[in-house]
Amino acid sequence: MTGPDDQAALKYDDIAREVLELIGNAHSESALAGIDRLVMIDDTRPESFYFLGLVALEMNELGRALELFEKAASLAPECFEYAEALANLYTQVGRLNEGLFYAKLSMTLMPHPTIEGLLPVRFSNYFTSLKSASPSSNYLKGMSLYSARRFSDSIRYFERELKINPNNAECRRDYGDALCELGRYTEAIQHLSRAVELQPNDSSTRFKLGNLCYQLGEFEEAPLQHKAALELDEDSIELAAAIFARTSALPPGHTKVIEELHEHLQRRLEDAPGLPPEAILDDDSGTESNDEKIRLAYISNRFEFGDQARMVEPLLQLHNRRQFHVTVYQQSHGSDSTTQRLRASADNLRYVGNLDDEHLAVIIAGDQIDILVDLCTDDANNRATVLHMHPAKIQVGAWGAGMGIGMPGIDYVLADDITGEAAKAELYEGQKLHKLDFGLLSYQPRKTLPPVGALPLEKFGAPTIGVSCNAGAIMRDEAEILAEILNKTPQARIIVGATPAVDLEAFSRIKYQFKAFGLADRVEMSSDQKYTDQMIVDPDYWNSIDVFIDVGRRANPTVIADSLWMGVPVLSLKGERPFDRLGASLVYTAARPGWVAETREDLIKLTVDILSDAGALSKTRKTLRNEMRQALLFNPEPHVRSVERAYLRLLGREVPTS
Repeated sequence: MTGPDDQAALKYDDIAREVLELIGNAHSESALAGIDRLVMIDDTRPESFYFLGLVALEMNELGRALELFEKAASLAPECFEYAEALANLYTQVGRLNEGLFYAKLSMTLMPHPTIEGLLPVRFSNYFTSLKSASPSSNYLKGMSLYSARRFSDSIRYFERELKINPNNAECRRDYGDALCELGRYTEAIQHLSRAVELQPNDSSTRFKLGNLCYQLGEFEEAPLQHKAALELDEDSIELAAAIFARTSALPPGHTKVIEELHEHLQRRLEDAPGLPPEAILDDDSGTESNDEKIRLAYISNRFEFGDQARMVEPLLQLHNRRQFHVTVYQQSHGSDSTTQRLRASADNLRYVGNLDDEHLAVIIAGDQIDILVDLCTDDANNRATVLHMHPAKIQVGAWGAGMGIGMPGIDYVLADDITGEAAKAELYEGQKLHKLDFGLLSYQPRKTLPPVGALPLEKFGAPTIGVSCNAGAIMRDEAEILAEILNKTPQARIIVGATPAVDLEAFSRIKYQFKAFGLADRVEMSSDQKYTDQMIVDPDYWNSIDVFIDVGRRANPTVIADSLWMGVPVLSLKGERPFDRLGASLVYTAARPGWVAETREDLIKLTVDILSDAGALSKTRKTLRNEMRQALLFNPEPHVRSVERAYLRLLGREVPTS
């Protein structure tokens, strides 16, 4: 015998088959009436949304069809037909990245358990859709590799596409962005500029061009491009949040534009959706007892090989599992060996890149997350809307976009003694600063770094100073500091490098800054990258310099760590803004406070003194790596315990004394 629920399910399926036939015969009005009957029986099932999507498709309302298919897939993520429909439609409208994702996903899913023939003929073969799509297979392959952050591989396919279709604006945009990721700014400028000419109303191109301007130190042009992107996309909170976060790269003196972009973000948040009712839990649904595990979660759009993953991995691996249950929400499509290790280090990993904001907020609330840590970078695929909904008890920023300062939904910003003062001065209403016991970052030494080489000063008889090939970090003021050092050490020269690719455009801009001081001939470009991995600084660079100088502007933390591990002293100027103090923070955590300068005069004197004592510099070269083995910077466990104590304090929990 069958019960009432079973009978209702059978009736639902019979009507669903009728609706499917009506849609196939183009009887849209009758199909809509049938869908109304389905909703009256059960308004929670996904089939009605899917059928509405098919009707929208017949009416050529492709955007609406995608929304409805996405809704169906979110309600039944295990259903093959819904994913396959999304794969085909996304591909047919030219959104190949999403199409490829759902095509791969559908291969892991099962067909609908009770209704056959859900897929219309036009969705029966993904590869047929691919052939009918406007982009070529070269662009599809390039986007697939780009999404996996295999930029060096992706650009080969973008180049092939552009030989066939030089006016493909999307390809030029994505090719230019891949080149930016590789530090090849000279070529990136050409392609992003051409993409703007071909498609001036594309907000994504303007956003990426603005990002490139920041990299090259074009601090007046970058906000203009970003404002143009905001005008072209009037709704996206994620775009506005990413653009505001990018202002952390601005040097002091740009308060007005920072405030303008933050106010723009706030205006968008005024119209943002609130927390869905189904995500609002009872007051006693969270953790209350000290005996219960704290539910901790990290959300990121870059859980692949890279600088952030290198920082996050020790956290995930070393968290005290007796006290913390760790969930990872992965926004990015990419997957590599690093992603696999991060997944293995978490108690629970959810891929959330295909979830809408309300669905993700409901999931986070349902997971009863006590502390949600935002690790999303300042890219447009962040989850600012979800964070604004505030689905977790406490939401924290520290290692993501802009350190979380001024970002939607962030309650607390973590900092240390070095970054804390500057961070506190920039906090926005509703945010509080919480200082870690020591150090903002810690790392495992990079396994691929070679043995420490001989001191170049001993080999060549003249000191060499390393600086990053970052045109946005070495402007007139920073060049003046370095020029004074060169004047006080007549035989010294500067070798610009410490980036995976030493770009000619960036180097030329840096070298130009020294012309005013008559010292351009003593500024050299490091040799070509010989290392096979184009996302890592060539280890040979560290064996070509005697000291590395952080001029107090946007230091790359992994570069600082690698320099110290290679026996190269890092001399750091404590900058004015929070991100400009990261280099100094790492040097302090490496137990080298004497290598941190409070003023530019201090940095000049410190550098000149160290370079003038070849014997002491040689000894440092030989002993620094062993000394770093004992430093907190390269021993992540004490740092993780410090972070855990911070989490406990934020929740009002008892903090262990040992």
